[in-house]
Amino acid sequence: MKYTNNGNDEAMKEFRNEIMNLIEDIKNEAISQLPEEPKMTCEETVEEYNNRVEVYEEKLKECNFLLRGLKISVQKFSNF
Repeated sequence: MKYTNNGNDEAMKEFRNEIMNLIEDIKNEAISQLPEEPKMTCEETVEEYNNRVEVYEEKLKECNFLLRGLKISVQKFSNF
């Protein structure tokens, strides 16, 4: 569909839905790229395990932050 800025609300809704679907695809791909949630092994110390968990949680936070930003951008765009 060709998108124009002629006040066609239906086209804008369709465009927004396509973008939101794309964001959902990006989210799913990002989640699939995350390593498995860390599980403690008997060969590591608690400190080593906690460090791995911290790295995992930081990557997860970054992913969520970027996705929230994308969603907010789409919402602001669709309000024009």
